[in-house]
Amino acid sequence: MAVPEDRCSQSKSLSYKDLTPLILKTSASWKSDEIVSEIKHDIDLSRVSYCISDTGNNLTRTFKLLNCKHIADVNHKFTLIIQSVYEKNRLLDEYTKALSSLRAQKSMSKIARIVPPNQRIMNRFMNLKPLFKWGTRMIHLLDNNEFTDDDEKAALFFLEPLREFVIDTYQILNRLHKMQKILKNKGFDDNSAKEAMKIFSNMKSDNALKIRKQLDEYFTDLTSKAEGKTICCSSDIIESCFGKYKEVVKGNKTVGILVLCT
Repeated sequence: MAVPEDRCSQSKSLSYKDLTPLILKTSASWKSDEIVSEIKHDIDLSRVSYCISDTGNNLTRTFKLLNCKHIADVNHKFTLIIQSVYEKNRLLDEYTKALSSLRAQKSMSKIARIVPPNQRIMNRFMNLKPLFKWGTRMIHLLDNNEFTDDDEKAALFFLEPLREFVIDTYQILNRLHKMQKILKNKGFDDNSAKEAMKIFSNMKSDNALKIRKQLDEYFTDLTSKAEGKTICCSSDIIESCFGKYKEVVKGNKTVGILVLCT
């Protein structure tokens, strides 16, 4: 998919009307050399200012081989940053195990109303916010004596030793979400970068400082590639195309991919 470069300075996220399909091909897998071959055959690279995608190895290597400027998608990049900080975190493991146990034991009980949301196994670090929003909400209700049922209080007892971790993590995830919203709608430039980082500036926990360091590195990389312009740093629109395709496929499982796409 291609998008006019000047469209990225219009302070709103991309829409389907902004897209121009360039290549539509299918394969059981795509190696970087194969992608390079397709791009060189069908696309005039002299007209390409930069490319946006996740940081999958095949795509990263593709852009390197093509000598194309690669912009890492903000959503995937933030997810990798979160994963790098929390993947081996003992408290996260303890928290998610407690949520899973509570959901399994109490979903059909009289206190089912306090059961936490389902945890996503695939792309789990993209979907942590609902879990910590729930935890922060439960802590708030406990602090304000909103629970009159002793069984509910007992079921939520595990939150007390995790209080600081849950609240801090929710604040981090919530602010990262707000930062993404700014960058997806306004694109990346000096002004949007300052606006986004201001949201995170007063976070001082150890985990927040680790994330802040990686955010600084990501923004520095984008600044060097933007060269004073406003650039798009989100591939949400093509992810949305995949989502729409999957919805169509559900009712047409025996129809060929190219037919459905066209």
